Amino acid sequence: MSRLSQQEVDQQLEAELTAFYNADYADFVPAGLIQIFKDAIFATAPIKHQIHVAKLRRIFESKETELITGDIGLIVNVINSTRLDWLYTDIESALNMHEKIEGLAIRYNTDVAMFKKSLDTKRRTLMQLVSPNLRNGGKIISAQA
Repeated sequence: MSRLSQQEVDQQLEAELTAFYNADYADFVPAGLIQIFKDAIFATAPIKHQIHVAKLRRIFESKETELITGDIGLIVNVINSTRLDWLYTDIESALNMHEKIEGLAIRYNTDVAMFKKSLDTKRRTLMQLVSPNLRNGGKIISAQA
């Protein structure tokens, strides 16, 4: 058995969280979401959204089916912080699309909360294996060799 320090456990859990955000988004994404995101970015001052140009280009060049989990939260937040009259030509299309975006936001937030809860459970389980005098920078026993 190898031994892991608390810092190594934290790094492992952080790597799992990063992998979660970088994974393909597996749930339904409404058609036209990227175009609405483009319009929202165009209508929003860069200082407000503070998204790097490289990330914007990657998202703009993607299809809705190619988005990663981390993109979804970003896209929803930008769209929801932009006035509807800057994104849509009429109230009915605004409400129809916004209803889909609300559903997407709820599913995304639920997925993130569940994943973070599982990481928290994993962290608590691992920390129970650490003796009280070794909790900060000490070693814990891992099942991996």
